[in-house]
Amino acid sequence: MKRISVQAAVLAAAVLLLVPELANPSGRGMAATPRKANSLGTVRSARFSGAPNSPASGRQRRDEWSVVLDEKEGKRYDSVGSSGPTFSPDSRRLAYRAERDGRWLVVVNGKESKPYDAMSKWSPIFGPDGKHMAYIARRGGRWLVVVDGRGGREYDEIQGDSLTFSPDGRRVGYEAERDGKWVAVVDGKESEAYENIAEESLTFSPDSRHAAFQAERGGRWFVVLDGTEEREFDGVSSLAFNADSRHVAYVAQQAGTEFVVLDGEEGRQYDRIEDGPIFSPDGKHMAYAAREGGKYLVVLDGKESREYYDFIKDSLVFSPNSHRLAYLAGDSEWLSAVVDGKDGKGYSDVQDFAFSHDSRHVAYDAEPKDLLKWLVVVDGREGREYDHVSNLTFLPGAGQIAYVARRGRKSFVVLHGKVGKPYDQIEQGTVDFSPNGKRVAYAAEEDGEWFVVVDGKRGRKWLWGTQITFSPDSRHVAYIAARGEGCRIVEDGRQGKEYRSAWNIRFSPDSKHLAYVVELRAGDP
Repeated sequence: MKRISVQAAVLAAAVLLLVPELANPSGRGMAATPRKANSLGTVRSARFSGAPNSPASGRQRRDEWSVVLDEKEGKRYDSVGSSGPTFSPDSRRLAYRAERDGRWLVVVNGKESKPYDAMSKWSPIFGPDGKHMAYIARRGGRWLVVVDGRGGREYDEIQGDSLTFSPDGRRVGYEAERDGKWVAVVDGKESEAYENIAEESLTFSPDSRHAAFQAERGGRWFVVLDGTEEREFDGVSSLAFNADSRHVAYVAQQAGTEFVVLDGEEGRQYDRIEDGPIFSPDGKHMAYAAREGGKYLVVLDGKESREYYDFIKDSLVFSPNSHRLAYLAGDSEWLSAVVDGKDGKGYSDVQDFAFSHDSRHVAYDAEPKDLLKWLVVVDGREGREYDHVSNLTFLPGAGQIAYVARRGRKSFVVLHGKVGKPYDQIEQGTVDFSPNGKRVAYAAEEDGEWFVVVDGKRGRKWLWGTQITFSPDSRHVAYIAARGEGCRIVEDGRQGKEYRSAWNIRFSPDSKHLAYVVELRAGDP
């Protein structure tokens, strides 16, 4: 069992107290239109933020919130949305939600939108090209999507996490409900009205030319592709396009069986489809895991694996070059990594399963049976034994790996095969490797003192350090550090102004800017 430190528990509790939206994310209670169970058993929920992000009822307002950009504080508000600041992909704009006197607005480069009664907690979002921005807002009792400052039609409800841009950034879509009926809205045009649309099922193809979603009418479910309804089933799920947008696949449920439908063609029926379907990165291969008569198997490009297992863990993964397939399978006694159709050695447990960036290597950390130890396995070769291993990752380059290990009472980082300095504790949730794989930072504890270690160098003592973040170009690192009743942002070793609290550190995509949210007492300079 992985241990959660008292330090982490205290920090999590503090975040929930300081950010009311995280403590009660729903904002509207249960959805007016629950998804029916025959959509493969999931339920629709309306997760919107409005007044719940404001200070609790009856609480005297003493605190103010602001977004800091490059050490300059923005306007102060009663609260800032839990998603924090968001940079556009081109790094030219910074946007976030804020609340003042019970009304919500979006702030873009310091300019405020018109106020609304509530906003979706996922808002705002930028398109992939950075040219467009959208968010969901409520005016009175009606919800609408605002794109580039222009509001669309109003609805009784809009599914917050359904709002999405196409990959080219030119199209926008979402799922909305009016008078008990659901529609998919793409480019401002509504689909036919349905009794239900599966949550988050609206999907654009990689080339942005096609849009599809899962809908229900009269208890029957089907996929709608570019406005055309496909065959009806008892249930449908796992809708996906391949990389070149030429193929679409999903799982269908009919008369107690499940099967994969690829380009309208139904595959073999099984008791259940357990994982997938997934397409390879190049879009040329498709795989899924199925259960038949109590046994599990993998189907790759329509061909069933020879081996049958008692279970297959949700782990199907293609290598980055699309030439290899791997997954975890086993029985009640062991778990094995199956790579290229070949079973590896069985272990009591396997974690952090991954391919290298060049696709030549596969690694994972494993717990040998009855040994109560952990070790790292690379291409089937076992490494040293430790009391625990975590955070295993492949670094860019020729198959180099990094991980955190513990032996006895000491924890350390292993990077490029070199063992780092041991400490009494390394906080697992704080470990971060730079995008280029050459740097590492984490919070550690020694003799009761906490500090952040960057590139092997120990920083000054803090009460705690968290949200350690490298810039996309790997040149900069920032984190939140606390001492006493306040905290500071530390960037490249330089301490910023002290605040009551801070959270959601963000580097811009071009690595030139740093933004975060801070809490101040009313009247603080």
